[in-house]
Amino acid sequence: MRASALGALVALGIATSACSDSDIDPKDFPLDVCGSDLFDGLSLAQPADGIELHGSAGLLALTGTLCGGASDRAACEQRARDEAPKNGFAIPGEAGGPADTEYLVYTRGDDVRFATDTAGLVDLVGVIDAPQDARLVAVMYAYYPACRLRQNGDGYDFYAQQSGRCGTRFAIEGHVTADAHLSEKDREQTDPGTEACQ
Repeated sequence: MRASALGALVALGIATSACSDSDIDPKDFPLDVCGSDLFDGLSLAQPADGIELHGSAGLLALTGTLCGGASDRAACEQRARDEAPKNGFAIPGEAGGPADTEYLVYTRGDDVRFATDTAGLVDLVGVIDAPQDARLVAVMYAYYPACRLRQNGDGYDFYAQQSGRCGTRFAIEGHVTADAHLSEKDREQTDPGTEACQ
């Protein structure tokens, strides 16, 4: 489900339920990056040859060429496979399905690195100083599509939607700080779902 969710980020964009009366309005988040891929426009701490997002389904998203700047590309690619972490970002399963664990792998020359938590995201992105940086943090913590944002204090607020049991849907206002810590500021139900399922 995660792969399809990433592939549909633009389509999900600012969609809201027809029966929504939420006060969390995507129009209040004027920075719109919904037309860009997940890795587009990142303000990286240092340039990377390539970045890949992996989960149980395999490769989910990429940019650049992993190991493209390595002195021995084959050895670098092998190291990226052999050292792939077992832990990572926990992505809840959709509609009660199994959860997934995902991670980012990226290379700088011969250096292979993995991002499996907030510290790893900071190593990749550095200070969260662009809306695309904040979006990446939000998406890695399963907030979709997080492509409508606004600058606020030390970071960015973002708009997201989440689904719950029985078709319930929620509109969410979250915040990502400059050091990549994420918090929910507000959550409102936009669709009560199917009563018969409760």
